[in-house]
Amino acid sequence: MKLYKDVLSQGWILTSRHPQLWVFGLFVVFITGTAGEIDRYLRYVNNLLNIDSVFSIQFWQQQSWIQLLNNAINLISAGNVSVIIFCGLLLGSLLIVAYMIVVAEGGLIYAAGLQGKRRTKTVTFIEAFQAGVKHAFSLFVLNFVSLLVITSLILPMNGLIVQLGDAGSLYDAQISLVLIGSVLLVPLILVISFVVRYAANFIVLEDKDLGSALVQGLQLFLNNWLVTVEMAAVVFVLATVMGIFIILTTFVVIAPYLGLMLIVSPEGEVANVLNVLFVGGTFYVVATLIFAMIFSTWQWVSWTLLFKRIQKEKHTGKTIRLVGAGKIAKK
Repeated sequence: MKLYKDVLSQGWILTSRHPQLWVFGLFVVFITGTAGEIDRYLRYVNNLLNIDSVFSIQFWQQQSWIQLLNNAINLISAGNVSVIIFCGLLLGSLLIVAYMIVVAEGGLIYAAGLQGKRRTKTVTFIEAFQAGVKHAFSLFVLNFVSLLVITSLILPMNGLIVQLGDAGSLYDAQISLVLIGSVLLVPLILVISFVVRYAANFIVLEDKDLGSALVQGLQLFLNNWLVTVEMAAVVFVLATVMGIFIILTTFVVIAPYLGLMLIVSPEGEVANVLNVLFVGGTFYVVATLIFAMIFSTWQWVSWTLLFKRIQKEKHTGKTIRLVGAGKIAKK
């Protein structure tokens, strides 16, 4: 575990000393989530059955969004200024968010990549932002193409599951498909996520073109797949523990107020209960937002530090070392 301990501790030092980078962490949450690739894996497993997901065939078969789109087009064609302004602002906002996501990704990779390369270890927000802007187009294409590939894998499987579900008598077949998707298909998507992450590092740190970055990213993953998976597992466990801690902290914050309220007013007026719940909910939302910013920054920086380490040195996964130690002990 020394490798993971080293990169995570170095990543935390960089993250804690550069709060100006935390805003980047808020945007890269949209790529892998707060807890990284395993979090993404679990969400894709859920998407196989969730009909409200954009990865669901049923979502696209619903007529509500088509009717809404047609109404908007008709109003725009008729020259409705309010609808035109709203659609323009919505589209502009989506483009800005998409742009900031890839800029944030490039900025965090650049900031982590500077460690050990120069005497001044401080990275300014502007410096990181400019590095992200420099590689924004390549990173956007990389992430967009990977999303298209993932969608092309998820949608057919989801559609088949939905069709079997509509048949009503093929429950076992449905379960089989979900298991196949969870065990084979979704892990393939997980591999794509790892390769894309490494490719992004090659683009930002070594100025590789998109094709070369993908080839080298795949090769780096194949040579270090166990280390990569173990790193993802460590990040996920840490995120889960911190998430539980936030929930418990929220309970500790509101419990005294709730207890005092019940003592003073045993009948528990609805208004007082709602006030306490509002305070607790607000605290939880703010704490979760801050946690997402910091933890996401930390894990992205740590992944880049891992990228640099496995490029220079050959590392064996902890699982293999434990298995090897067990065999020696038996002998």
